[in-house]
This record gives sequence, C-alpha cells and structure tokens, in this order.
Amino acid sequence: MIQIDLNKQGLEQVPDSLRAQVELRTLNLGENQLTTLPDWLCDLTSLERLYVHANHLTRLPEMIGQLNNLWVLDLAENDLTDLPESLVRLERLAFLYLHHNRLSQVPAAIPQLRGLHYLNITHCSLTTLPDSIGDLTTLLEVRLYNNQITALPDSVGRWIRLRELHLEYNQLTTLPESIGQLQQVRKLILRGNPITVIPDSLGEMSSLVELSLRQCQLTCLPDSIGQLTHLTELDLRANRLTTLPESLVRLPNLVKLDLRWNPFTELPGWVADLQARGCLVYW
Repeated sequence: MIQIDLNKQGLEQVPDSLRAQVELRTLNLGENQLTTLPDWLCDLTSLERLYVHANHLTRLPEMIGQLNNLWVLDLAENDLTDLPESLVRLERLAFLYLHHNRLSQVPAAIPQLRGLHYLNITHCSLTTLPDSIGDLTTLLEVRLYNNQITALPDSVGRWIRLRELHLEYNQLTTLPESIGQLQQVRKLILRGNPITVIPDSLGEMSSLVELSLRQCQLTCLPDSIGQLTHLTELDLRANRLTTLPESLVRLPNLVKLDLRWNPFTELPGWVADLQARGCLVYW
C-alpha cells in the first residue's frame, strides 16, 4: 500500500490497522477529530507525505524525527504550541505547513530544517522571529501573514534563493537594510503593516515583479524604487502619500500603479508618461 486517504472520516484516533503499512508513502488524516497521534506512527519510516491538518492536536509524538523520509508535513489548523526537538532530524523535509495553530514563537527546531523550501506559519501569534531563521537558506517561499511580528531580523537577508515573501497584516514599522539582499524575490507582500519607512536597499531587489504596500502608513517612497526594472505591479493604496519619486517613470515594465485612497491633491505630470506607455494608473 503506497497511499491511504482517511480525510474527513470523523476519526477520533488513528486506526491501529495502519501499523502494518510499513511501505506507506502518503497518509492523509486531515479534517478529523484527532487529539493525539500514536507513537507507533513514527515507525512508518517510508512515509514521504503526512497530512494531519484540521484536527485538534496539541502535541506531536516526541519521536517524529524518525520519519526521516518526510518531504511534506502538514500540521495546519491544530492547537499546537510547540514542536518536538526531534523534528531537526527531518533532513529531507521541504514543505512545512503550520498555519492556524497556537504558536507564539517559532519552534526551535524549525531553523535547523536546512532543506526547507516552503514555510507557512500564518494566522498564529508570532511577535518576533529568531536570528537563526536566516539559516534556512534553501527557502523559496515564506508565508508569515496574520501574526503580530514587529520586526524582521537582519538575518533574513540570507534567504538568497527566496522567490516569494508574504508578510501582510503584521505590526512591522520598517524593514531591515538586508532586505536588499533578497535579489531572487519576485513577490513581496507587506499590506496592512504600520510601515512608515522603506529602506533605500529595497531598490536592490532586482527580480521584484509584484510589490504590495497597501494599507501601510507611508508618507514617502525612496528614489531607489526606480531601480526595480522588472516591477509590473505596485500597490500603494490607502497610505499617506502626497508625493511620488519621479524615478517611478523609469520602471519600463510597470503595467499597474494603484494610488487610490491617498491624500494627493494632484498627480505629477510625468504620470502621464506612464499612462501613455500603457501603465494603468488608479487614483
């Protein structure tokens, strides 16, 4: 047996019959009524994908690190407050889903998952990120939105392979200068943060295609934003902007510029040059 799907079966415990499925590669126990996972589950060491999302788990078996062939681990929508230290042994783990749990800090094991490509810890209660989070240098996509994060550590600049960074609806007021080192990021979403200052180093994010600064508290933008030559969409809705840097006119690929709900009395004349080039400007 390679795959077993027990999603939405009303299970209150994991069926004991699964103990014999030593060749099992994919196990879906999502959307049940589980409160614990049995220790013997950690003996199914052929598992590559384990889905236990949308249950009522408050802890994981201490020996979950024995599942050292895991590539995908979905723990979303549970009641977890921490993760076992043995998780660090999951050297092949590439996708980790932890959204909608009761995490108030990043579990200590996570920064040691050096093969991780995708990390989702949205809709939790995080207020800070440890400096060690920068050790996850293989990350391609990070989702941390709907938390209470007040600052990013400088170490995030080591996420040099990252392509997408989703930080909307946190409590960020600025970004570290090291953000400019993320030169593979194509999508940066910062909507709904009380950001007042954008560092000049943002202009070094040379692969950026989509930038959302909607519902922040910006009164100005750095001239360096004009260096983002791959940018196609710039969302500046609902800020406190009264002026714009003229460097925006140098963005050759910009097709959408959203300026609505800012206190502009009028737009600078060069905006007409953007429009003539085919850029859709909302204001």
